[in-house]
Amino acid sequence: AVVSTQSTGNYNVKLFIEVAMTMVEVNCYNKGCGKKFDPASNESEECVYHSGEPVFHDVYKYWSCCDKKTTDFTEFLNIKGCCRSKHNGEKPVVEEKKSEEKVQIQPSDIKPPERMVRPSESEPLVPLPSIISPSLQKLLKNLQISEGSVDAELTKDAICQRKGCGKSKSEEDQPCIYHPGSPIFHEGLKFWSCCKKRTTDFNEFLAQKGCEKGSHAWANPNEKKMRMMIMWN
Repeated sequence: AVVSTQSTGNYNVKLFIEVAMTMVEVNCYNKGCGKKFDPASNESEECVYHSGEPVFHDVYKYWSCCDKKTTDFTEFLNIKGCCRSKHNGEKPVVEEKKSEEKVQIQPSDIKPPERMVRPSESEPLVPLPSIISPSLQKLLKNLQISEGSVDAELTKDAICQRKGCGKSKSEEDQPCIYHPGSPIFHEGLKFWSCCKKRTTDFNEFLAQKGCEKGSHAWANPNEKKMRMMIMWN
């Protein structure tokens, strides 16, 4: 029997394509896996993945299905999955966001606010009544202020009231190094508005040295200062 070389060659090419197609590896689309696998041998539970969703809150990055949190993005990507199953070669379908219909407001629909009549400057001034809430009245009733407490003699336990100093009266020979600014807590960071140093650790924030020198502002530990602010609506 005579076998055609051309037909034999076509058969070999077809066989090679079929074998190559069975050996092609595809990407696994399970979250946190990222490996390639052979669909023909996808039988054992070799896929380690995350069943939850990635969460980014403040400075923390974590998976909703795990308890481990981190502030480093590379470490977040390397968090090992918490579930096992077969690899998944189907790409997830991303739903398109529906465009919201814009409501056009016509100028005729906007009504200008009613203009109030300004009283004449010749009219007599009327004092506005100040209303003290019941909770504040209770505090004022229980508050005992003795005469001469403002000029009371400072004790050795008196503390400097400047922010960041914390020296006692017994340490008055040491300079007052304090923060003239205000403490700021924003997105996990803690810092003073007068300084550039920032930290995420609260104890390190409290131990941060002041940035200005000045005189101590002493006050006894048992002294209580009360400020009252009247808000007008």
